[in-house]
Amino acid sequence: MSIPDPDIQHIQLTPNRRMAQFLGQALSLDEWLSSLFPNTLSETEEFIIWEKIISNSELGETLLRASTTARQVASAWQLCLSYRIKHFDPLLVTEDSGAYLKWSNEYRNRCQREGWIDSKQRVDQIIEAVVAGKMPLPCQIQLVGFDEHTPQIKELFDCIAHAGTEVVESSIVGTTVDMIGAIQGQVFTFSAENPDMELRYAAVQAQKWLNQNPKARIGIVIPDLERRRQSVVRIFQETLSNPLFNIAAPVSLGSYPFIQAALLCLGLAKEEISLENISLWLRSPFFEGGIQESIGRSAFDVFLREAGELFFSWSRLLSQLDYYSNELNISVGVLKNTLEKFYALFGRKNECAPTFLLSAKNTTEHWCVVIQQLLIAVGWPGERTLSSQEYQLRLQWDLLLETYQKIGRVLGKHTFSEALFRLKSLSKEISFLPQSVSAPVQILGVLEAAGIPFDYLWVAGMHREAWPPDPSPNPFIPLSIQRVVDLPRSSAKRELKVATRLTQRLCQGAPFVIFSYPSTVDDQPCAKSALLNNFPEMTTHQLGSIELSTDIYKMENMSPSSRIARIDEQAPKLAEDQKIQQGAKSIQLQAACPFRAFSEIRLMAKPLAISTLGLTPAIRGEILHQILMHFWEGLDSQAALNALTDLELEQRIKNSIELSLNTWQSRRPKTLTPKYKMLEQKRLFKLINQMISIEKSRPAFQVVAREQRYVVTLAGFQLSVRIDRIDKTADGEEIILDYKTGITSVGHWFGERPKDPQLPIYCITRPQLPVGVAFFSIRPEGVKFQGLAKNQDLLPGVKTTHELKRWGSDSSFEEQCERWSNTVTKLAEDFSAGVATVDPIDGKNTCRTCSLQPLCRIHSLDHKL
Repeated sequence: MSIPDPDIQHIQLTPNRRMAQFLGQALSLDEWLSSLFPNTLSETEEFIIWEKIISNSELGETLLRASTTARQVASAWQLCLSYRIKHFDPLLVTEDSGAYLKWSNEYRNRCQREGWIDSKQRVDQIIEAVVAGKMPLPCQIQLVGFDEHTPQIKELFDCIAHAGTEVVESSIVGTTVDMIGAIQGQVFTFSAENPDMELRYAAVQAQKWLNQNPKARIGIVIPDLERRRQSVVRIFQETLSNPLFNIAAPVSLGSYPFIQAALLCLGLAKEEISLENISLWLRSPFFEGGIQESIGRSAFDVFLREAGELFFSWSRLLSQLDYYSNELNISVGVLKNTLEKFYALFGRKNECAPTFLLSAKNTTEHWCVVIQQLLIAVGWPGERTLSSQEYQLRLQWDLLLETYQKIGRVLGKHTFSEALFRLKSLSKEISFLPQSVSAPVQILGVLEAAGIPFDYLWVAGMHREAWPPDPSPNPFIPLSIQRVVDLPRSSAKRELKVATRLTQRLCQGAPFVIFSYPSTVDDQPCAKSALLNNFPEMTTHQLGSIELSTDIYKMENMSPSSRIARIDEQAPKLAEDQKIQQGAKSIQLQAACPFRAFSEIRLMAKPLAISTLGLTPAIRGEILHQILMHFWEGLDSQAALNALTDLELEQRIKNSIELSLNTWQSRRPKTLTPKYKMLEQKRLFKLINQMISIEKSRPAFQVVAREQRYVVTLAGFQLSVRIDRIDKTADGEEIILDYKTGITSVGHWFGERPKDPQLPIYCITRPQLPVGVAFFSIRPEGVKFQGLAKNQDLLPGVKTTHELKRWGSDSSFEEQCERWSNTVTKLAEDFSAGVATVDPIDGKNTCRTCSLQPLCRIHSLDHKL
């Protein structure tokens, strides 16, 4: 039996680190156990062992995510050891619990073979050492703030007490000076409109308490603090005039952009990389040249997005960069050198052997060296001076690599991709908060706050659905055993018991305590927890205010009549004879929404191109236009078309398709793969074959122009126009044709603000007024003409103006063209004059395809859609 060491007089132990820090000289129970038995497996190492055992098992092959199962199994293992569950009744064993028994047996055997002791078995090892007299013990151990002990911990302290050490349990209120007594103070409940308003009330009240007593200790308790951390930080920073607060919910190391940049760099060490990751790299300030070349790199990001590929090989990326820097004369020399140095470490460029092979299996020590080389090559963390937080994060990165290196004993040799996976996993598991000055406002979770005294305490989120929390029994331990042993989270009865005890401790946490709850959550009504029914309800008036005094709150809740707004809807006029490259697009946008026309055409305010799997509808439309341009090359009339034999026609269609797809395949090799190209060829051949059949059924015509470009002047500015095709009838009159692969409607040509004025513009700007204007709609649902003609039977299915009365066109074709001329001229005049009113023609439907809402503020209260 161990004998107390007279040199170790007294230690204080607490259930968590927060309480230990509060007391100053105390240790958390886990810290003390680690000091007694330091050579145990870390939680990460334990998880890796569980994950490998589960993945290699027969049942593991059917699991979608072995990692999630491994965490639940590890928790079951801890519960069984802590609560002395040594076996399961065979009659109670389910498929899940049976699998756990197999996995846990393998885990125990492997630990024995390797001589490993996990953190859950450590307590039993310490108990054995105490009984054997091999463990130095203090004369007194003071247990402060513990609610309950697991059977395993109770056995440990019973053995320690039997060895002669005095074990004393006490409340935190009995161990400090000038703290509140363990009696209930004034306790109230308070209802807020919703969870965000509840936090805002708490923040404003904390400010009032600080104003009354700048030295006050204020606690804000939020049960789901980790999930709501971002909202909490935002609201408290907005509300507190001097935002000195600490949050006891540290975020994962991997959530900091500084660390994300390093992991991003390592993730690019492979032959094929995604556009998303390339884009993040180009916009990051944490690599060499990231600041001095920020404009050029952002422009290169846009350039790559417009290429339309989701993935790039390194060779293609470097060739794109060469073209971008040389042909477009953009200076990104540092980027080019950085990428080439980075790729040279692992790639096979110019037949040079790489420094290391990423596919080879190696130790954690080897991969740590590789990681450092890769980061040095890209100049991480950049050339600028690090801030205090970034300096701390730089040290944390070194600790992250050190932790990764230590888990090598359970990982064994592995590839670089697994090394990166483990680093990312560790970065999510390791929590970090930058060091900061002591703050009067402490924001904590329930378990951390219970037992710590404050001058004022606000406990949020106490509605019936959240408190007590719902039970969540472990799926790998039979439920009946969990309830008999009374395991944590095993039943509603236990959750009620724990919540009742914690509520009572929170009531004793300060002389003045407020339990708040939202009256609605996600638009569903809520009531306060039944555990708070005995406490009086406080109104906002009784609370003293609460005038939520932040500028943001005032703006959000100000009546429209009390606002002062300056609305400027007049942009500068266009310069005389200024040329607009967008052509008909500018008139179309002016009709849809003048503000959008000004922003997109003149300010060039457009969202970044979005790449998708496969070809976008716009690209498919471009491909079809090119195919038809190639098809009609050398065919100047319907007669020439009819002269082709079936075999010649088929070959001509196939050649035109092949020529166009080859061009696009060279531009987008990762998208237009050989298999995808073959499918596109079949689809396009079917559509164009149907189209040619319709062309043959028309009255005789000649093709006089394909993809014709010209410039017209409207309202003093020049528009660039491109017409897909111009045909001439046997009488020498023109027909304007436009190929469309999307959904179209002739009805969009009419009205004072036509939704699609493209073909009317083509019609009225021709030197000779045409006799027909039509879409050639080419869609899988069907191929057909849609348009307007002067005479019947000019084009199959195309009607005259008198047949389109439902769109308000009951005049002649010439009169309709005159109306279009007036409408288009008016829109052009408004565009030229700088009219930029926020006025979507079809309300929310118009805004649905627009990305400018943050700029135009269409959803503010001043605009009614």
